[in-house]
Amino acid sequence: MKLMPHYRRTKDGPLSGIKEKITWQLGKQPMTGQQLADKFGLSLGRINEVMRSSFKGDTVKLGKGEPFATDGRAMDRLYWLEAKPRRVNAKEKTRIVFSRKHYVN
Repeated sequence: MKLMPHYRRTKDGPLSGIKEKITWQLGKQPMTGQQLADKFGLSLGRINEVMRSSFKGDTVKLGKGEPFATDGRAMDRLYWLEAKPRRVNAKEKTRIVFSRKHYVN
């Protein structure tokens, strides 16, 4: 079975799975923050906050255009998907075992 990209998500609320939803929309075509806000029923400020905070990891690589002012004097950007989402596994930590024999030597 193919492993799909893994995201942490909240259980309920308007931001449940928002990272997956935004990635899916940007996989189709580049979109502005206002278009994403209209699509998900959020404000432009909230979408910009989500884009700054949620997409910092290695799972998804997003491209961002230069900021521009909209009609309401809010700042907006053009976003696009630079690379396909990939699954990132946490690094396994090696367990260090100290025995009594180790301390004696």
